[in-house]
Amino acid sequence: MPELRPSARFERWFAVGAGVVSVLAVIGMLAVEQLQVRYEIELWAPARVEGGLVPLRARVMTDLDDDEGPTLVVEGLRVAASRRGERVGEGALLERAALGTLEGEVPVGGADDGLAAWLAGSRGEHLAGLVRPLQVTRLGVERPRWTRRTAFALEQLAVAGLGRLAALVPRFGVRVEGGVCVPEEPCRLVFLRGESRVSPRLFECVGVDVGAEREEGAFATLDVVTHGAEARCRFALDPIAEETELQLPVGLATPRIELGRGSSGLVVRGEPSVGRDAALIDVYADGRWVMARTLRRGAALELPRERLGAGVVVVQARADVDSAEHAYQRAVAVGGDADAALDGLLGEGWRGVAGSLAEDRRWALLALEDELVDVAEVRRSRAGDEARLRAVRERVRGACAALVALALVILLVVVARRGLAATREARELMVAAGRGDADDRFARWHSLLTVLAFLAAIGLAVLFALGFLAARPFFMG
Repeated sequence: MPELRPSARFERWFAVGAGVVSVLAVIGMLAVEQLQVRYEIELWAPARVEGGLVPLRARVMTDLDDDEGPTLVVEGLRVAASRRGERVGEGALLERAALGTLEGEVPVGGADDGLAAWLAGSRGEHLAGLVRPLQVTRLGVERPRWTRRTAFALEQLAVAGLGRLAALVPRFGVRVEGGVCVPEEPCRLVFLRGESRVSPRLFECVGVDVGAEREEGAFATLDVVTHGAEARCRFALDPIAEETELQLPVGLATPRIELGRGSSGLVVRGEPSVGRDAALIDVYADGRWVMARTLRRGAALELPRERLGAGVVVVQARADVDSAEHAYQRAVAVGGDADAALDGLLGEGWRGVAGSLAEDRRWALLALEDELVDVAEVRRSRAGDEARLRAVRERVRGACAALVALALVILLVVVARRGLAATREARELMVAAGRGDADDRFARWHSLLTVLAFLAAIGLAVLFALGFLAARPFFMG
C-alpha cells in the first residue's frame, strides 16, 4: 500500500471528521423532532395587582395525548415573579388543594412585570424544561367580573307577579342567603317588607320543608330545607289577599359555607358538595381577589384579618375549578369602610332601599351573594411551549442543514482533489508506457468530466437526503 503524503492524510481525516459531525447533527435533529410537550400548566391569577402577595391556583397535567386522558400532577409546581419574561428568585412552591389543583401565594414587587411557573422536582430541577412567563399588568386594582346565576333555570329565584306585589308592598323584595339553597341543607329566605310589616307565608310546597319565621325590622326571614332539583311553593304576604308562585333557587352539587368571626379574623365553616372531600374557596376583599384556599370536610378555615383589610369581604365556595356555575357565596362587612366599598361595587343606589343604613347594608350584601364573581382568566402553558419547541426545532434544522452543507462541501473538495490527482497520475503512467494520446486535450476533459459526474452523484444523493429530512415534519408530523 503506497504511503500517503501528509497533505493527503490530513485531507482524509478532515473529511472523516466532517462526515462524523454531519451524522451526529442529523441524529441530534431527529432526536429533537421526537420531542413533544407532555406537560400543561393552567394558572389562575389576578390580571392586575399592586404588589404584595398574589393569590394563585393552578392545575398541572401530563400525558396530554394519552388515550385514557391526561394525568394530574399534584406536586412540584413553583411560581415566581418574572421580569422581562425571566423568573426572579425561587418563588413559592404551590401546595396541594382540592379537585386536583394546587394553590398558594407569591410575592410580587413593584419592579416585577409578570409571573413565571415551572415544574420542579424534589431537588429543584426543572422537569418541564422551560420557564413559562404569564404576564400580570399592574394598572390599578383589578375589579373582578360579576355575573348573575344564569347557567341553570332552577338556580334562579323567581316570584310570579312580582310587579303586583311591589305595588301592594312598597320596597318589597326577596333574596336567599348564599344565592342558592343547597338540597338537604338549611336555607334562609330574606324578605324585604319595608314599613308594611307583612308576614311571608309558604304553602302547598313541592320539595320544600318550611321552618321558623322571624321578623327583623324591615326584614322577615323564613328558614327552609329543599329536597331534590326543584323547589317551589305557593306564596302569600299576610294579611294581603294576594297569592302567587315562588320558585326557590336550588344549587345542585354545590358546597355550602357560613362565615363567623374569630379572634384572628373570619372563620369559614361548611361542607363541600356531595361526594367531595374539599371545596375551593376564593376570598375577595374590597373587590380584589386576595386569597385562594381549600375547605376540607369537617374542618374550619381561618382567614387572617391583616389580609382582609377594612371593607366588604366576599367568600366564594366552588365545586368546579373552571367555572362558578356551582358556587355558594357569602358577603360580610369588615371594619368601618364597608359603605365606601359597597359604593364602589354597587354604586350609591343601594342606599335608602331598606330603611336604616344597617338594613340597607344587609340588603346590599345579599345582592353581592346573589351575583357571582367570575373565575379569573386562566393562562395555559401548552401553546407557548409548543411554539418554543417549534422555534427550537427550526434552529436545530437550520444548524443541521448548515453542518451537513459544510461537510458536503468539504467532502466534495477532498474527493475532487483526490480524483483529479488520481487521474493525473494515471495519465502520467499511461504516457510513460507509450500511450501518447493519454495526455491529450480530449483525455484531460474526459478525466475532468468523470470526476465532476462522480461529485454530482454524491452531491445529489446528499441533497436528496437533506430534502427528505426537511420535508419529514410536513408528512409525518
